[in-house]
Amino acid sequence: MAILPSRPGINITVKCNGASLQEYEDEDEDDQPNVVTKYVEAISGAEFGVQWEIAAPWPAYTVLFDIYIDQKWVTGRFCKQVHFKPPKFIHLEEGALSVVNGQEFLHKFAFAALDVDDAVPMQDKLMKDIKGMGEITVKAYYVKNLQTSPTVTDRALNTKLQEVGKIPEKALKGQTLSHSTS
Repeated sequence: MAILPSRPGINITVKCNGASLQEYEDEDEDDQPNVVTKYVEAISGAEFGVQWEIAAPWPAYTVLFDIYIDQKWVTGRFCKQVHFKPPKFIHLEEGALSVVNGQEFLHKFAFAALDVDDAVPMQDKLMKDIKGMGEITVKAYYVKNLQTSPTVTDRALNTKLQEVGKIPEKALKGQTLSHSTS
């Protein structure tokens, strides 16, 4: 579980097939006061979700969780204080929602294996594309004055998680990257 020492009541895990994925420490990561980095082992083609638990000490405010996949924002969720009840509040986010013609669609998160090939030439654009690939980032914010707004009738999923195709093995040297997400 990713737990910030400064926020012990908020825990984040990546779930796959109903179980929390094994987390590994990042030995090379510099300690940052408000950042926790963990590695998980991805399973090709498997759907996953991001789960958060909020427990005592309860936050004094509503919490907004924003989820980024491959460094692109995909969804956000407000967790209001009224839901913070012992022993803990648990929420599993399994994908990004879109609304088209009043109908909701859930685009589930899934792991996708990288296609690595030595014969493919290395390109600068490709290096930029794979920079944040395989990252699942959750950012949490305290919200002091949450108010409702008019309902959005159509909200297409505007985040296009891109496929980069074949990746030269040289582009991955020194990285612990084996999967992207979709």
